[in-house]
This record gives sequence, structure tokens and C-alpha cells, in this order.
Amino acid sequence: MKLQVKMSKSRGYYHTQTALKLSLAAAMRRLFPLKMTISRDIVESVIDVGSGFFLAVIIQLTIFPLFDLHPSIFDSMGIAIIFTVVSMTRSALWRRFFRKRKNV
Repeated sequence: MKLQVKMSKSRGYYHTQTALKLSLAAAMRRLFPLKMTISRDIVESVIDVGSGFFLAVIIQLTIFPLFDLHPSIFDSMGIAIIFTVVSMTRSALWRRFFRKRKNV
């Protein structure tokens, strides 16, 4: 897009659609920076928590039998849910702590 704007400037006129898209995007970033941060946080958390949940279930199914523990798949999922909730809470609290610390 920047190439189109530069080419248009050299010809003596602006490509209005490109200029409007760029200015609208800049205005949206200025008006809604928090919304973008929150949506990024949500995506990051879902990926982090989802991968952690499946990894926890797989680890429990492979490691627990070594300690003579034989939970069913549903028991392993229940344990993984508990640890997932604790992990989400811990991550949110640390994120808030460091954001407040950064703003001070």
C-alpha cells in the first residue's frame, strides 16, 4: 500500500482510497488501543491455556502410571481443568502486576 501512495505522490495526486484506509487505520489505533490490547491478550491466553490443557492431559496419561496412578481420561481432564484455572488466574495477576509496574 505504501508503494501505491508514493507512486501517486510522484504523479502529482494521491490515491484517495489508499490514503483513507491508512488514515482510518491510524485513527482506529489512536482511539481504541486498549481494545486491540485486550483482543491480543485473549488470543494469547486461549492459545496458551488450550495448549497447556492438552499437554497436561497427555503428560498425566503418560507419567501417572509410572507412579502407579491410573486415572481415567475423565479424571485426567478434571485435574487438567483445575490446573488450567489456577494457571489462568496466575497469568492474569502477573500480567496486571507488570502492566501497573510499567505504567508507574
